[in-house]
Parts: sequence; structure tokens; C-alpha cells
Amino acid sequence: MRVRKENITVPETDKLTGLLNRRSFCEAVDRTIQAEPEWAAEGGFAVICFDVIRFKAINELFGTRRGDKLLQYIASVLSAELDGQAYAARINADRFAVFMRHENGEPERLLERLSAAVTGYDLPFETTFNAGIYVTCVEMLTADAMMDRANLAQATIKGSYTVK
Repeated sequence: MRVRKENITVPETDKLTGLLNRRSFCEAVDRTIQAEPEWAAEGGFAVICFDVIRFKAINELFGTRRGDKLLQYIASVLSAELDGQAYAARINADRFAVFMRHENGEPERLLERLSAAVTGYDLPFETTFNAGIYVTCVEMLTADAMMDRANLAQATIKGSYTVK
């Protein structure tokens, strides 16, 4: 007997956080951009990339189990904050990406809510993150290229704790 398998893309998730993995995130972002090119061209979407400041120190001081719990906590906050039109992924280690509509300052408000949650996380010192945002424009980029641009924006504030 022969069995034919259909080529169906099933989103793959990060095993630790349950968020999308990088490949599934990029596929979802690219599909959304292709489905709504006019909205994208008018700045209708944003890609946010962020990572936890001093995450390596957290792992070294408190162990990887505690570091993993922080990553899971961040994932739970993202999942609770985002609606069905947004995607979140753990890219690797402590790096995350979010794709969402860019309306009414919502990406910035998401970062404020996430910052409040992460800052209040149960560690003996304040935990926070650096983030960069890329807003779509007429130039149609792939999800990878948009993340690169968001990472470039993030790199301009690395090490500066006063830039908002």
C-alpha cells in the first residue's frame, strides 16, 4: 500500500518556550507581508528584536535552569500580550523576535509592558533587555532582512542604559 503525504507546513516551535522557532517565524512573517503588501508599504507592520541584558551572567550566577525559567517567563508574557495577528519567536539563546501591526504606538506599548514584567522578575538584581524595531516600508524585505534591520537598530543602543 502506498501513502501519499501532502506538503503541509506545520509551524515548528521552540521546545523551551513554546514560541515559534526562527524558520516558522520567518515563514509566517513572509506570508503575512505577501498577503498585505499595501499595508506593509505604508508602514503597517513592525519587527521587534530584543535580548536580555546580562543573560550570560544570570546563567553563570544562578544556573541555566533559572535562566531557562526567565526565558519561559518572557515567552508567557509575550503570548499573553499578543493577539492572533502577531507572531513571537525565540530566535536563539536569549534572543526574541516579534512581528505585529504597527498601529497607534502598539509596538512601543508592548515593549513598555514587557519591560515592566521583566524588570519585576524574581532575581536579586534588575533584569531588562535591549530592543530594536524595524517598521515596514515600500522596500519589501524578507523576514530575515527585517530582523537584521531591527538588530541594527538594537545595536545602536547596546551598552547604553539611558536611550529609549
